Amino acid sequence: MGNIFAFFFLTIYMNPYLIAIIILVILFIFYCHVYVFLKTSNHYEILQINAPDPSSLEKLFMEKSPIVVTGLVDEWIGINNIDQKYLKIQPNPTKDKVVPKLLDQYTRNYHLPFRVSSWYNDSNYPKNTKLELKEVKTHRHLVTQLQGKVKYVLYHPGQKKYLYNGKVSFWKWNELSDQEKEKYKNFPKGQYIELYLSAGKILHLPKGWWYAVDIIEDSIQITIDSSSIFSIMVR
Repeated sequence: MGNIFAFFFLTIYMNPYLIAIIILVILFIFYCHVYVFLKTSNHYEILQINAPDPSSLEKLFMEKSPIVVTGLVDEWIGINNIDQKYLKIQPNPTKDKVVPKLLDQYTRNYHLPFRVSSWYNDSNYPKNTKLELKEVKTHRHLVTQLQGKVKYVLYHPGQKKYLYNGKVSFWKWNELSDQEKEKYKNFPKGQYIELYLSAGKILHLPKGWWYAVDIIEDSIQITIDSSSIFSIMVR
């Protein structure tokens, strides 16, 4: 067996054309993986899917459209072991010794393939809280609604030109002065989608999408972000 490997590597070493072909194949595979993170979807519809298997869910993630996933959180039996009161005083569960391990047990299939890092954050919002526009910066961003109900306002990446980098308040547009409305006159041209996220649902938001949130009921969310050896090369 050792002689076979020696012959194989000697053949490659002695044949520069074969070396060039191998390098091109490697570069092509690398490009295909990176290209996935460069594309954006032109679709504005939001897909809802119930209890998908990991491979089906990954294919949907790569379509780069928002997705609402149901039927998964219901199976996270251990999620009940996380004290909701504890989450209110520990906004960064990644620093905890127990919670990340428990979440990894249920969410490892949702992280980016070839991941190099992942992190969690939890948020507790009282009813009637309104969160202003924010852009998704990571290539895999999931919002898990553990408690309560919220409304999301979503803007496709192509609408960014109307959003003035988030400087305009979505919820207080009508309260702006005439001078401010003139300054941000293109803001009303932006087209957005509304969706409601209730307890037990997961929302996938692709990189580049913008969102504002209206907290309808007291809510607890856990966000899941991850990066891979390929995604970190695409900012």
